[in-house]
Amino acid sequence: MTKYLVCILTILMLSSCKKRELQVLVAGQDCKYWLKLSDESKSQTIYYFDRSGKWSVFIRPYRSNTMKKYNGGDVMLVEKWSVIDDSILNIGGIGYAVTRISNKMIIIKNKHFKDTLVYLPSPPSIEENNSD
Repeated sequence: MTKYLVCILTILMLSSCKKRELQVLVAGQDCKYWLKLSDESKSQTIYYFDRSGKWSVFIRPYRSNTMKKYNGGDVMLVEKWSVIDDSILNIGGIGYAVTRISNKMIIIKNKHFKDTLVYLPSPPSIEENNSD
C-alpha cells in the first residue's frame, strides 16, 4: 500500500513540475511577448503572456514602431491562458497542443490552426489609446 502511495505522489509531483516548466517557458519569471508568424498579413500579431494567467493580443501595423492592444472587434476575447495537463495551452478559451517549445519558439496546434510563436526579447512600445 505504501509503495502505491509513493508511486502516485511521485507521478503527481513530476506532472506538476512539467506544468510549471511549461508555464515558465511561456511566461518567463514575470511575462513574455511572442510574435505570431504569419504569411498572410504585413502587420504583426504579438501575444503577451504573464505568470498570473493574463493573455493579451497586440497588433503592430506594417511599418510601425509601436503596437496597439487588440480588443477583439466583434468577438469578445477571453484574456486568460493556462496549462492543461502537461502539453496543452488554453489560450483565450481555446486548447492548443504544444508540439515543440523552447526559450525562443513555441509551435502550437489544434484541429483548425497551427501557429509558430517566436520570443520577442524587446517588444515594440505600446501605443496609448486616445479616447476623446
